[in-house]
Amino acid sequence: MKVMLFLDSSGFGGIESHVLQLAMMLHQRQVAVEVMFFRHYPRHPLYARLAQAGICYRFARGSLRVVRRMLSELAAMDTLHAHGYKASVLARLFKPLCAARVVTTFHAGETGDRKVRCYEWLNRLTAPLSDNLAVSESIRTRVGRDCKVVRNFIDTRQVLPCTERTGGQSPLRFAFVGRLSHEKGLDRYLACARLFPEHQWHVFGDGPQAELLNEAQNCMVHGAVASMETYWSGIDVLVMPSRQEGLPMAAIEAMAHGTLVIATQVGQLSELVDHRFLVPEPDWQQIPALIDVIAGWEPGLWQDFQRRAQRRVETQFSASALWREYQAIYRYCPAQQSAETATAAQTTTVE
Repeated sequence: MKVMLFLDSSGFGGIESHVLQLAMMLHQRQVAVEVMFFRHYPRHPLYARLAQAGICYRFARGSLRVVRRMLSELAAMDTLHAHGYKASVLARLFKPLCAARVVTTFHAGETGDRKVRCYEWLNRLTAPLSDNLAVSESIRTRVGRDCKVVRNFIDTRQVLPCTERTGGQSPLRFAFVGRLSHEKGLDRYLACARLFPEHQWHVFGDGPQAELLNEAQNCMVHGAVASMETYWSGIDVLVMPSRQEGLPMAAIEAMAHGTLVIATQVGQLSELVDHRFLVPEPDWQQIPALIDVIAGWEPGLWQDFQRRAQRRVETQFSASALWREYQAIYRYCPAQQSAETATAAQTTTVE
């Protein structure tokens, strides 16, 4: 049995982080996995991350003929798992020429501009041609078809030990991590930063609203980074004042590292984040009041919330917690896989 993960990606965001985690989950459990990119984009950080993890990847070079050839290599017991609207639509259209099952995941929590809305409409229109997953209930509802909600997750075995927060320190270290866009609430984050110039405010990401940072005098702008792994130890609070979300990988990563998350109650964030640190999306102006509260915490309280956040990720949003669900999705049977591996080894020996 083999799983081919298919996507068209020019940068590193939530989808790319999800694909990396999914590929590592499969690879570490001896499931044959390969990532196929529709196009090659120079210096894409995901390529190096996959290579570092020992995961194979190939490029279709933007050619439908190459996509068809690669998919023809898959057998009936294999699974083609597409991510993102372009790869998902292509996977469904090629399904009659592919022996493998076709599974797609709907990731987008935001509706986006007119072009994105058009693509997502086409994605939903073709959804009956595949087995479908969604990373949040709100996304599943928009699909309007048979669709299973499966949470985002991370491999907690790769998480570095967190730095204990001293609490009550000045300045605290806040961060915005994600696409610099209206949906993600960059403008709201910057408004909070202006209210608390005594604290440190970091911005990680790139996007159409990057020009807003030109007037953000008390923000440290890092741009898009290949991985947040080395940065979390220097962040006390991740602020997510989003207007729309699914289940953001950044929030899961932050909590796994013991970073507090303050967010608007959108998407599936209510399943992840402590409700005391969620505010209704229309009332995002309540976020500064929460900042006032946590700024006065004692060290013991910081450490208590760190441990709670890490336990929640470990028990409900880790690769270990989600593995059984993905076993069922891919119809993976370890005994059958072992038999196939043994047969392949015998065949190789004879040849």
